[in-house]
Amino acid sequence: MRYCCGEASHPATKFIGTSTPSGPSVILPAPYPPDSAYPLSLTPARPDVSLAEITASIAALAASDRLCSLFDRYGAIYFQGLGLRDAHEFSQFTHAFGLCPHYPAYVLFYCVAASGGETPTNNSLVLYQHLRGWFPRFVDVVK
Repeated sequence: MRYCCGEASHPATKFIGTSTPSGPSVILPAPYPPDSAYPLSLTPARPDVSLAEITASIAALAASDRLCSLFDRYGAIYFQGLGLRDAHEFSQFTHAFGLCPHYPAYVLFYCVAASGGETPTNNSLVLYQHLRGWFPRFVDVVK
């Protein structure tokens, strides 16, 4: 699976779907479209892509609303293989999304090197559906 933006001939605009380091993604139930995986895992199509090319690609995806449609379909995007070296480069990457430093529409995590820990993510819609099935009275009370 390939996700492209900008000029089709520009190689930095391509991201390819990959598996996550923790294993395969899970397929989301309805109301998500069929075969929607959580999280969607993307990596640049070529390993030598520069930070400027990555940020330009992300900015183009965000400006075209393609990024929003990917978030809407998959619930989360796990970018890997970006070659970001420090918090400053991560900041440049996040600014490409067009985010402001105030109330965030998206939460972004960054790790230079894995140290054995992990930050789990969860699809809140799927969690809500499970809680509603397991503890319907509790869900009614907190609604």
